[in-house]
Amino acid sequence: MFKSIMIILFFLASCGGENKETIREVGVPIPGPGPGPGPGPGQDCLGGYVTSFNDIKSILTAECAGCHSGYDTFAVAGKPGKFGVYMSRIALSSADAKRMPKFPNRELSGSNKALLKAFADDGFNEQPKCRDGGIGTVGLMDLPKIEKLANSDLDGINNAQAELDTRWLVMSHKAMSGSRTQQMVAYTKGLNKAVNSISRDFNILPASPIDPGETIMRIDLSALKLPRSVWALIAANDPFQFVSNTRQGKILRQRTGTDTPWMHADNFINVALGIPRVYNEIQQIPQDVNQLILGLGIDLNRAFRNPFEARLSCFNGSRIANQKNRMLLRLPQENTGGGFWMTFDTNSQFAAQKNCFDFPLFLVGQARFQFDASEIIFEKDNGLQAYALYNAQGLREEEAPADVVRNVDSPFDAIIKNGLDCSRCHNGGILPAVDGAKRSFLANAAEHDPNDVELVRVLYANNDANQAIFTADNNRLVQVFQQLDILPTDPDPINLFSDDQRRDWTLQDAAGFMATMGFVSSGVSPAEDFCQKLNGSANGRAQLGQLCEDAGATVTFNQFKDTFLSDLVRDFRLGLDPIDQ
Repeated sequence: MFKSIMIILFFLASCGGENKETIREVGVPIPGPGPGPGPGPGQDCLGGYVTSFNDIKSILTAECAGCHSGYDTFAVAGKPGKFGVYMSRIALSSADAKRMPKFPNRELSGSNKALLKAFADDGFNEQPKCRDGGIGTVGLMDLPKIEKLANSDLDGINNAQAELDTRWLVMSHKAMSGSRTQQMVAYTKGLNKAVNSISRDFNILPASPIDPGETIMRIDLSALKLPRSVWALIAANDPFQFVSNTRQGKILRQRTGTDTPWMHADNFINVALGIPRVYNEIQQIPQDVNQLILGLGIDLNRAFRNPFEARLSCFNGSRIANQKNRMLLRLPQENTGGGFWMTFDTNSQFAAQKNCFDFPLFLVGQARFQFDASEIIFEKDNGLQAYALYNAQGLREEEAPADVVRNVDSPFDAIIKNGLDCSRCHNGGILPAVDGAKRSFLANAAEHDPNDVELVRVLYANNDANQAIFTADNNRLVQVFQQLDILPTDPDPINLFSDDQRRDWTLQDAAGFMATMGFVSSGVSPAEDFCQKLNGSANGRAQLGQLCEDAGATVTFNQFKDTFLSDLVRDFRLGLDPIDQ
């Protein structure tokens, strides 16, 4: 019955209907004022930077200075007393008349509130300076230190079977590239959301840091109910395919039973959630949509039988649907008590049955909507979302058809792929939709089949009831987010981490990344070490030399990756002890 369904488990309702703010890019090191306190010429801020006035000025200018003269100056923002007053007003709810910015201006996003708070917590710094301690403070974290910490971590576990399920996700390269505290916090949230998004356990299980800077995070495959084959699948698709043959590395591989006991966290995210084929296998998304529905404990016959459990909506205005109409279905998901959400989209709304205002029914009645694509979001056992894509015949797909829906939020690709793209759009949950079909269909009831009219009456709730359903399901997700310290108003932290890897790389990015897979020469920074070693690689220098020659030069991620695989592993002697080089 459900065979003609194409589910693209990703973006429901009018995806992108909300105003989406992104955390300001603070990962690029800011040159210091010169010799003296803070980063100076030729210095790397290995532990990251404190949040400074530079990081919050644009927020104050956009949101405060229009009414409060001088609020975008350090003379005002740098005064703890004055800052505390307007922070207390910003923290009020939108329902409070004293809240700033004043209504009708929208409330500040969670990420901007957090950035303002970080400015205060870091001590009201006018200029950026190196951080003394705390998250992201790694100093030099090259391969020997990572492997030593990992082996010491296993010593503390002291259980051979548990060691086989222990893995680490490394963010040290992000801290060494100059990412500051606020961004490292966001990366940690992204890592934890990603890990729990593929977990098969009922509980939310944040990763455990094993280093003072909290940049090497341990996960337990057994606790996550993930078989080791899942890690092997992710590792097999890691674009860098790095294997350490150091003495410590060989011990680590033997104790964990894998050639890849640790992985860069951004590689992990971009493989596990960014490659649809891998994501579908990890999430156990079946080939046939009927198998998915049955596996989630959903009884379609009961849902579309009196008393009706199914709820339908029809609306216009979705950006991803190119402003075409789309139908939205909500079914109760028996195995979790949450909601199973599904959209139906068309490649045109001008064909007779592709207008859901005139054909507002699904599965029952005569006026059935004819769709070309469908998207689903369902609830995992731990309360987070999962996604899947199917074609019109009910067979699983990896990408959505471009003539039906398109990705309007990604800076990289207009094609919607299952996994990461879904998470980006639904960072706050289901996007509420306002139904427009029920009123118009019933207004012309005499023109329609009486049975169809009655079905529309019971399957389409009024909009107040619909909004209550959206709110209830999203509140369930918010409660889970609280365990991960994530605000639903924030940009998706998984995509924040993923996007940062896929953008163009600076010298600091390349040097920090390379340091985690090799040895940094004593007395120099990762950037100096990278440039010195690059001189010994003819093709590496030809491909990446501009990073060392021109301040501010960048290379694409693929350019760096391809050069790494073809030349840098060999020429930099990565994964070998110094005595063997």
